[in-house]
Amino acid sequence: MKHTFVLGCLIAAVGATSAFSAPQNYAEPERVRFVPKSGDWENAKNWSNQKLPSGFTRVYIPGDKTVTVSGRVETVDNVNLGSDKNKPGTVNIVKGGKMAVAFISVLGTVPNAEGVLYLRGGELLVGNDRETLGQLCVGAETSFSGKGFVEFQSGKFTGGLTVGSPAAQTQEGVLRVVGSKSEIGTHAKGRNFLRLNPSGVIEFELDDKGVSTLNYRGARFLSEGGTIRVDGKQYAGPSKRIELIVADKITNQPPKVEISNFTSQYDVTAARERIDGNSAEAIVLKITQKKR
Repeated sequence: MKHTFVLGCLIAAVGATSAFSAPQNYAEPERVRFVPKSGDWENAKNWSNQKLPSGFTRVYIPGDKTVTVSGRVETVDNVNLGSDKNKPGTVNIVKGGKMAVAFISVLGTVPNAEGVLYLRGGELLVGNDRETLGQLCVGAETSFSGKGFVEFQSGKFTGGLTVGSPAAQTQEGVLRVVGSKSEIGTHAKGRNFLRLNPSGVIEFELDDKGVSTLNYRGARFLSEGGTIRVDGKQYAGPSKRIELIVADKITNQPPKVEISNFTSQYDVTAARERIDGNSAEAIVLKITQKKR
């Protein structure tokens, strides 16, 4: 059975830009492309200029290419995934892998581009100071159609997140959080935020312990609509309260919350709550095991 909840009225409308903005001393970044169909980021031979990307560099992972990050990656300015119609450009960050970028997104200049990113035990750091409004943009382009998909299975993500596009008939974005083994949040003294746009979906797939929280304490959750989906097919634990999303403030238009696949032994609801002595807000999932 699937239930849909529309969270209550939001208390304020706070504007913010989802675009990367940082001081820049160069006219144009170096551009480099990943060449083979699949391979390791850390192999210089896999890049169009035969050297590892670093510094003020714009990295392109074309459609139908898959790159694996299993070691420490030099910091780069921008990573763009996908450049061919309906053929995703894919990045896998696995255990031992650590990537630091200012901005990462589906390529915004090619119609029907697709970008896919998996975090599977490694670390992804996006934007790291007050000068860099870094964002992981998941299907957030407003000028062209396309799709972005990001899945956090385990590991650590730190930075801003924008999911979906604010403009109709452009890009679609899905952020999926699988299980309870990820650490997801923002920089303690940064300017990042979490934004869910109308064409965006945030999916939480529970394991037997619950699911990881999108922890944006010290930042805002800017909800412009969109959808939150909660899948409980793997959950078989006791009654539980899970904070799905936490932020200093939740602003703008409320998202829909769809709950599905819990067994009949549970009553499950979602609600917006003030927490931490009213210093933060959360979207809270309440799982109640029925008495027999």
